[in-house]
Amino acid sequence: MFNEKFWITENQKNKMSTNQPLRQQLEADLEKLNALPRTPGADFFYCVYFNGFNGALPGGHLRAESGVGKWAEAIKIKKPTTGSELARSQTYSELYQTIDSVLEEEGISIDKVRRTNTKPSRELFELTAKAYIRLREMGYRQGDLSS
Repeated sequence: MFNEKFWITENQKNKMSTNQPLRQQLEADLEKLNALPRTPGADFFYCVYFNGFNGALPGGHLRAESGVGKWAEAIKIKKPTTGSELARSQTYSELYQTIDSVLEEEGISIDKVRRTNTKPSRELFELTAKAYIRLREMGYRQGDLSS
């Protein structure tokens, strides 16, 4: 059942921890998410915070392996209002290769991510949070990593 007490708006998400270095800010935000009770529907808050990051992960609906994302090899990322210079300089395929490299560097199994990525879930986001933080530190914005 939906509980307004735990609703996180975009504005609140952007202001959760604004005066800290990026890693500390993201880790503080994730602590707040992890403090939410494990109830049916709690995955929703992870989906709001990560804003479609699962689509860009292995097994995600944006990947070429899904059949839907076969156009990824040639298309440059174009997110003029939210996209970083880094993302705009890459094709989707290059972005996905970077995500996969970061997952491996963080010791996160790509096969496990693919198996877990059947739908957005708390388990998936907890599994990939370190990679998400690292990608943000590299210069990607939240909008670059979302579907």
